[in-house]
Amino acid sequence: MIQNAGRLCEAYRQALRGYYAQNADSILDDLLLAHQIRAERGTATPYLISNQILVNGLDCLKQIDVEAANLVQRRFLNQETAQEVAYSRNLSENIIFQRQRAAITRLAQVIWSQEMEQRQRQARQIEARLEPPTYSQLFGVADKITQVRAQLEASSEPWLVALEGLGGIGKTTLADALARELAGQARFIEIGWVSARRWLFRLSGDIEMLTPRSDLTPAELADRLIEQFELAGLKRQSDADKLAGIKDFLRSRPCLVILDNLETVADYGSFVSQLSGWANPTKFLITTRYSLHAMSGVYTLTLKQLSLDDTLALIRHEAATRGLRELADAPRKELKRIYAVTGWQSTGDQADDWADSHSVLAGSPGLFQRRQGQTCRGTDDLHLRADMAGA
Repeated sequence: MIQNAGRLCEAYRQALRGYYAQNADSILDDLLLAHQIRAERGTATPYLISNQILVNGLDCLKQIDVEAANLVQRRFLNQETAQEVAYSRNLSENIIFQRQRAAITRLAQVIWSQEMEQRQRQARQIEARLEPPTYSQLFGVADKITQVRAQLEASSEPWLVALEGLGGIGKTTLADALARELAGQARFIEIGWVSARRWLFRLSGDIEMLTPRSDLTPAELADRLIEQFELAGLKRQSDADKLAGIKDFLRSRPCLVILDNLETVADYGSFVSQLSGWANPTKFLITTRYSLHAMSGVYTLTLKQLSLDDTLALIRHEAATRGLRELADAPRKELKRIYAVTGWQSTGDQADDWADSHSVLAGSPGLFQRRQGQTCRGTDDLHLRADMAGA
């Protein structure tokens, strides 16, 4: 995959050489610009998409460096030889080749700038679909993010990936972090977020009912994705046509659809089975309290409690953030006492036992947020609240 202007420069040299070769490799096909052109034109071939990126880049280059743009066009689009160009400019061929290399570099920089603008634009659109993040920093999830992201970014199976675990363990927040990481990348042309959550469980024991909504069905899912992806042509269609239209959309381009709290769906097994027909190249990321291990074609990752070390790192981070230097710099032994008091009591020094306990601090893998007025037992200064919204 093209990751920077340097590699893009070499890719452009190859793409320019293959401008008239319809069987040339789709060198620029993994750019988000290519995905966007494909979405707009539908049946455009990789060859035509690559050429459109070249032409768009040249048009932009002409506005800032006419000489460089004209040289690239004459050499590659007009297929003039270096000798012909050199003769017309009264220069040596070596000078023309030097300027050609510089012109291609300029073109690569222009295209990479266009690519970055497109990625930033897409990231803003996707992040607008997400709820405001309920965390400032994550603890103990780096390996999980890497593991799940590898499955999502693979261009083959699995098409369905599930994050499963107890309520409040951090499934929603992990999915949110993944969505934000992938939003500015070229892997997916669209990322949708659909929540089936009905209740918000507070650490205090309070239960808050969210806006009443019907059970999530394939038809309801289609409506929400049509709204998020701004598919105006499908909005006034019948339910059957909407389902067929969104299925065609998802099966014609790489999207990521995140389904949060799927355990609230009555027949979630049948629902997941239907999603398989909507996938490829689109992928689905599901969060659920129920295990999907038995379902074919679903990659599952079970989230567990935070380890002792990550819990202590969380305490130090929160204490430092609040200016509680004595607590942030406290010896490990003292922090273990906080760990024990805020959760399962233990008289021994068993790290594994502590890590397996259902303590407030170890209950979620790093997915905590600061809230005023919520005080953990054992300290009046450190206000920590597990993110139970991501049940």
